[in-house]
Amino acid sequence: MSNENENYTNQQDLGISKVHGPDSSWARSRPVVLTPSEARLKLSSSFVTVRNTSPDQRHVVIDRNLQGHELQPGEVKQNVEMTNNDIDYFHGRRKFGHPVIIEGKPRFEEETKSAPVGQRK
Repeated sequence: MSNENENYTNQQDLGISKVHGPDSSWARSRPVVLTPSEARLKLSSSFVTVRNTSPDQRHVVIDRNLQGHELQPGEVKQNVEMTNNDIDYFHGRRKFGHPVIIEGKPRFEEETKSAPVGQRK
């Protein structure tokens, strides 16, 4: 059995990796710029207040123009333009305990109950 242990030990890579220095290639890379499509820009949108209720987790919310808004724990950002579809998505996630709250725009279901058919913007 000692022969098996020796073979097993010889097959393992017991080398310790070297500490890696900073990668200089990041300085040559360009930031990614997202451009919204015409279809996205034509979607109805609203200016809302976005609130992160998580006590310890950051969240990123994407606005109508595909720009990310990073929310630190407990942070609130006002006048963020989001598509109504995205707003409805976040409202739907609240029932599962999602910590991002969108304020200033009623849920799709509530709005359609109070507005005549075809009046949603």
